[in-house]
Amino acid sequence: EAGWPAPGVAIWHYPQGSPYIWVVDNWKSTVAYKFDPASGFSQIYRFSDKYSRLSSPPVALANVIAAVGAQDRLKFERQNFEISGFAGLITAAPTRMAGGRLVTIERSGNMSVINGTAVVMQQPLNGQSIASAAASCNHLFVASTNELVTFDTRNMMPVARVAWSGG
Repeated sequence: EAGWPAPGVAIWHYPQGSPYIWVVDNWKSTVAYKFDPASGFSQIYRFSDKYSRLSSPPVALANVIAAVGAQDRLKFERQNFEISGFAGLITAAPTRMAGGRLVTIERSGNMSVINGTAVVMQQPLNGQSIASAAASCNHLFVASTNELVTFDTRNMMPVARVAWSGG
């Protein structure tokens, strides 16, 4: 059984200045820092849950929003919105696809596609996974304990499968 991943970091390039760095602590908080070469790091946002929770690494989205898997829900920090109802725990960082859709891979072996603020598709994988999906412009690559699957991002149908064991 794999453990929970270490806390993660996401960087968002701010077009009018210094980058923003999103950090999760795997306990309660997601924090955004702004980096300036002259003055260093300064905290600009902090979001803390009332109760302890494990979380995925963050993914930086447009408008200084971060998507974070917080156990069985996906939080959109700074937007004060979350989606619940996932089949399992989200341990891997969500994957951003061309066009802005997000993909979450749940530890139990379920893949969910989010468009905007709605889950538009859920599909079981052939095995458990703690790895983020990888995306190109046309394909999504998803690894589980039993196979690597390539999906066509237009219709999310599998186009290739490579069987393996042990992930």
